[in-house]
Amino acid sequence: MFKLAPTLSAGPGDPCQGDCVRDHVASRHGSGATQGKVDTYLRYVHLPHPTEITVSRSIARLATALLLPAGLLLVPGSANAGIPISCTTDEVVLTADNMDYELVGPCGTVIVEADNATVNMQTATRLVINGDQVSVTAKSLNDTQITGAANSLSTPSANTMSITGSGSTVDVAGQLERVVVQADTTSLTADRTHVLVLRGSGNSVDVRRGFRTRVIGSDNAVAHRRLDRLRVRGDANTVTVAAGGTSAKVRGQDNAVTLHRRR
Repeated sequence: MFKLAPTLSAGPGDPCQGDCVRDHVASRHGSGATQGKVDTYLRYVHLPHPTEITVSRSIARLATALLLPAGLLLVPGSANAGIPISCTTDEVVLTADNMDYELVGPCGTVIVEADNATVNMQTATRLVINGDQVSVTAKSLNDTQITGAANSLSTPSANTMSITGSGSTVDVAGQLERVVVQADTTSLTADRTHVLVLRGSGNSVDVRRGFRTRVIGSDNAVAHRRLDRLRVRGDANTVTVAAGGTSAKVRGQDNAVTLHRRR
């Protein structure tokens, strides 16, 4: 079985070319390794004929995470191709930029260090997005942390979430149990939140049904269809509750709070 070595080198600093590939295959499979084995090796790693081969560090790092059947490590031929990655380990780290990732199976911890990446995944115990301009589509999530900037996340439900990266967009179709936003210019939409804490400024929140919402930052816009309890302690925030009864305490200056009045 062929596996991609971290670096194929004909000498210090030299990319592996020509006979170097043949020597590499022979060292793994004996002196009987033929040109057919060399061609097969190259076909598996999706590189051209062994006249000129360079394996980038990003691809080498990526290959270590590609756990496909029979332990085969594959390198995609195109940066735009979806990369299937099996969640067979407790932690998966995505590091290569400008890639599309497809995570297969329920995951433990998923850490996205890459920038300009797209991730499609199922469930995860913990999701950490440290990169910038990352788009993640996931099924239900437990613990989520978004530290990078200008990211987007779409999921049907989540337990706890922390957003510290500014300019991100989060869409939760169902229940978001607890969320703390400590960022600027972030957009959050959800069907339900139990605890919502909003810091920073210029954030936009739209939640159909809320239970406890605290607005501590400034210049934020918050909208609820229904909300049980509201606390505002910043300045120049706009909060609107369309229906139901809300217990509210408002401090700070220039806040515009509109609550539904019971008849």
